Amino acid sequence: MKTTVDMNERKIWWIASYPKSGNTWVRMFLNAYATGFPVDMNSAFQYAMGDLNPGQMQLVSARPSNNLTSVEQFCYRSAMLMNIISTSPACNITLKTHSAKVNADGFVMIPPILSRGAVYIVRDPRDVVISYADHMGISIDTTIEKMNLMEHVTEHRDSKLIHILTTWSVHVKSWTEVNTDIPTTVIRYEDMLEEPSAQFRVILNALGFPVINEEKFQFALEQTKFKNLQRYEEKYTFRERGAGKRFFRVGKSGQWKTKLTRKQIRQIEKDHGEYMSKHGYVGVTNG
Repeated sequence: MKTTVDMNERKIWWIASYPKSGNTWVRMFLNAYATGFPVDMNSAFQYAMGDLNPGQMQLVSARPSNNLTSVEQFCYRSAMLMNIISTSPACNITLKTHSAKVNADGFVMIPPILSRGAVYIVRDPRDVVISYADHMGISIDTTIEKMNLMEHVTEHRDSKLIHILTTWSVHVKSWTEVNTDIPTTVIRYEDMLEEPSAQFRVILNALGFPVINEEKFQFALEQTKFKNLQRYEEKYTFRERGAGKRFFRVGKSGQWKTKLTRKQIRQIEKDHGEYMSKHGYVGVTNG
């Protein structure tokens, strides 16, 4: 009888996206579906967690994790992910990431050997910039510049652990086009808003749930309606909230049509038009 778990059988399911693209919404849905518990977005016990975990990094680091250089973080990252897998009670673990699927200083950010598969959520960058600027507490113009910066990174709020973002276009390309070694299902945030039931079924199938429990599914859908997430955040706050008044702001698509200037829209389309078009986001010059 088999008494040990083969590490080669233990893998990561990734929920990946550029920031402010619906990643946390998906994570909250999975938590509610897999556990059957009401939403508790600040709970330490969740089905899907983030991959920037200071405590887990500390377990594989010889120095305080908040003092590590970026290169040291990259060096330790695979060991940290292996430790998360090995200490999980489940054979597979689901992790949220905002990292582009790239190499940094020779180190692989999303190791295929440790990965089972992924869901990548893409959102219109003209809407992303509005939410991202609010989250970071900076201007929309500055955010537009950052979203087109190859060196752009984001820091874990409680440590100096970082995600490599690169530009919005490179981020999307890294997961959807040049990614050939991790099976990945691409979901548009706008489709999640329009058809949540259909899209979340696709997401569950893509993350290792071939048979869906309808009662649990409807429970998770109700728990993670945007208004319910907003209500929870208002009552308890959310530890991942950034500089803005709330993390779950509006939950709508097309805000850019009234929130951005024509100059800002043109700049985003100039920077990211190719990959906007590939994912169905029409530029103002085309429609």
